[in-house]
Amino acid sequence: MELIERYGGIKEGDVFKQLASLQQLGSVEEYIQEFERLTSQVKCFPNEQFTGYFIHGLKEGIRGRMRSMRALGPLLRSRLLNVAHAVEYELQER
Repeated sequence: MELIERYGGIKEGDVFKQLASLQQLGSVEEYIQEFERLTSQVKCFPNEQFTGYFIHGLKEGIRGRMRSMRALGPLLRSRLLNVAHAVEYELQER
């Protein structure tokens, strides 16, 4: 509820259209912040749908690795975000 109060007043059209067009341009952390701002406006958001939108907007290299990990089974939302950070870090180290 606190997230809705914090971010809920910002409505620039249909949230699902915004989520579908959201793309990671900077860091994973910046992407997560914008993603959470949008998802805080959705009352009921099934984990599978949340995961699909989240992975879809990631940069190509990160997105590919996240899809591979997704094949191992569903990830809780917090774990999904942490794994995205880890993948970004791993790719930067190369």
